[in-house]
Amino acid sequence: MRWNLSTKLVVAYSGLLALMAGALSVGIYWQLQRSQRAELQDRLLGTVSLAALQIDSAYQSVNDQPKDTDSDPIVNQKILQDIQASEPRIVRLYIVQLRNGHYSVTSDYRPGGNRLPQSPTRVGDVCSDLPHLLQQQTKIQAPITETTIRTNREGIAVLHGYAPIQSQLRRSDSILVIEMDATSVGQNTVRVFIIAGGILGVMWLIALPLLGWLARSLVVQPNLHSNHGILQLQAAFKELQNYSQNLEHTVKERTKELSESQNLLYLVINNLPQSIFWKDRENIYLGCNQSFTEVAGLEPGDIIGKTDYDMPWAKEEAGFYIECDRRIRESKEPEFGIIEPMSNGKGKQGWLETNKIPLQNLDGEVMGVIGIFQDITHYKEAEDAAHQANRTKTEFLANMSHELRTPLNAILGMADGLQEQVFGSINEKQHKALGTIESSGKHLLELINDILDLSKIESGHVALDCHPTAIAPLCTSSLAFIKERALRKQIHLKTELPHKSPLLFIDERRIRQVLINLLDNAVKFTPDGGCITLMVKSGPPLPISTQDSYKVANSLKISVIDTGIGIIPENIPKLFQPFIQIDSALNRQYNGTGLGLSLVKRIVKLHGGEVKVTSQVDNGSCFSITLPCANETQIANTTDASIYTGIEQPTQVNERGPIVLLTEDNEANVITLSNYLQAKGYHLIIARNGEEAISLSKSQQPDVIIMDIQMPQMDGLEAIRHIRRDPALAHIPIIALTALAMEGDRDRCLEAGANEYLSKPVKLKQLDQLIQQLLSNRNS
Repeated sequence: MRWNLSTKLVVAYSGLLALMAGALSVGIYWQLQRSQRAELQDRLLGTVSLAALQIDSAYQSVNDQPKDTDSDPIVNQKILQDIQASEPRIVRLYIVQLRNGHYSVTSDYRPGGNRLPQSPTRVGDVCSDLPHLLQQQTKIQAPITETTIRTNREGIAVLHGYAPIQSQLRRSDSILVIEMDATSVGQNTVRVFIIAGGILGVMWLIALPLLGWLARSLVVQPNLHSNHGILQLQAAFKELQNYSQNLEHTVKERTKELSESQNLLYLVINNLPQSIFWKDRENIYLGCNQSFTEVAGLEPGDIIGKTDYDMPWAKEEAGFYIECDRRIRESKEPEFGIIEPMSNGKGKQGWLETNKIPLQNLDGEVMGVIGIFQDITHYKEAEDAAHQANRTKTEFLANMSHELRTPLNAILGMADGLQEQVFGSINEKQHKALGTIESSGKHLLELINDILDLSKIESGHVALDCHPTAIAPLCTSSLAFIKERALRKQIHLKTELPHKSPLLFIDERRIRQVLINLLDNAVKFTPDGGCITLMVKSGPPLPISTQDSYKVANSLKISVIDTGIGIIPENIPKLFQPFIQIDSALNRQYNGTGLGLSLVKRIVKLHGGEVKVTSQVDNGSCFSITLPCANETQIANTTDASIYTGIEQPTQVNERGPIVLLTEDNEANVITLSNYLQAKGYHLIIARNGEEAISLSKSQQPDVIIMDIQMPQMDGLEAIRHIRRDPALAHIPIIALTALAMEGDRDRCLEAGANEYLSKPVKLKQLDQLIQQLLSNRNS
């Protein structure tokens, strides 16, 4: 059979078409397989590069100090696990190190390693299944991947990737190896063959009906199809290339962001003024900032990896820290404001204020403790200095009290003796002059007492002597102090007292001081012919603080109401501030120190009470104090009947001429006391110090001893103790005199052996009555 030209052309074209279709199918197969392998290589290269950076970063952040070992398997295992979690196609990650010409495994992680047919390589083993590049002992200087897909010992088709990493000693002698699953590449080979076969079949189905048309287009049509296929392949390759570049860019950006974030975190932590540390569940320090190392006096390498027992602080301090950490881990609750002692590396004792919180993972499990503290040593030192300054102030006030009261004692004593005409008769003019001296001296004494009381209350050195007390006698005795002044100004005094009222649980002397102060102010600022009312009624419940809780007590409200000049509202808050008076005009018209109301507020507050003021200008003022009532227990524990009534028991006067031993080193006081007592019929013996008092007591056997406390050579307290130790003198009553008048003076005198205590300046009548009382008790 002869073939014409058309048949030959068709046959030739058919053969050419078949050849081109086969070539195209093969080309597509190899191109797709190549692109898949290239994609896998790019992905593996990115993963191994990022993993190496992550491991290097972890070594820098977790291990700030060099160690003897070259790796930390526990840390690497956690990092390798995190890397595999970010790329599921990884079937194995491990780190090898070249030692003595062999590669040894330092860390190995395989997901689902317990289900593999072969047991995983142990840390430290010589790697028996080295990949191709390591078998050739190729030097790995940068992240790299193999181009050939190989089968690992589990029979899985994998592609190997390598990257050098730094050990803790900063040596690049370790290599990270990642095996990435390449099974999909082999599986895709079948798909590629199917695709290629399908393409070939489709091309033939399309080509057979068109052979005639193709015969007329033998040159053009095949070229067009070939060009179209090439363009598609180029587009696919370009797309894969862009994907690889984008992936590489993303890896670089994420790596940069991670590095910047870590650097920022380190910068912030290390520049905080507070000290920060974190420990694990075994109380081992995992890290700290620069401030912590400065407080501890140690380098970071001497802290991380140690417990508190390894640190330079005392064993008791370490136990305190560990117990506190244990409590926080178990309760999972933070603790704030913990005051802790600390000894730094230089042996200096300090104090810390610490806040601690539990360190938890994402699942809520407690992994350790984070602590933040600041050094408050200088605050504690300042507090100690303040206490010392307060003690110094108290001592100064005590000395000033002595220096002021001693001459006042002589002044008031002389004035008292002259008024009673102990030293001879006086005329009316002299009597008025002595009254002026006495009133001025008493005013100065009140000022001294107010200053001392305010100082003692502010320093917390006032201890109240509270007893159940009846309100009526207390009000009556307080009114008696201002009655004479009120009568001189023709001020009408009124009282509104309930017929029956509960007892107050108060320090009677202090509250009488409060009432007298309020009544005295009312008289001072009420014009002539005015009215002052002392009113008592039930008050609101008061919260009383106890050791464990607050209780509510009934109360009485005591009000002093006057028709005086009144106070403008903006000046009311100034009333209770010490040394402050309302304005200069009042200062010129009315005398006062500005201490009285400040003492009132503080004394009432000590009792758990309240002070309130209401006032209208030109219409008068109302000062009210609310005080707690005594409860049944307080009343039952009190047996002294005089506490309820406020009635003082009378004393008997001994009209005999008893012998009085006066022990006093101040000449003015000796003259004043001796002249007065001699005028009262006493026989006086004078001793100038404690040693003379002991000697004269033995030789003269006095009936009463008056003992000054502050004296040269031997003070009064020591002299009293010597007298009480002598059986022959132990029965003699002793009256202690002191110008200190500070809290605790009375107790110290009584503890030394004194029977009674008087503070200077001494009221001579009171001294005479006290002597008569002691003599009466002794005789009975």
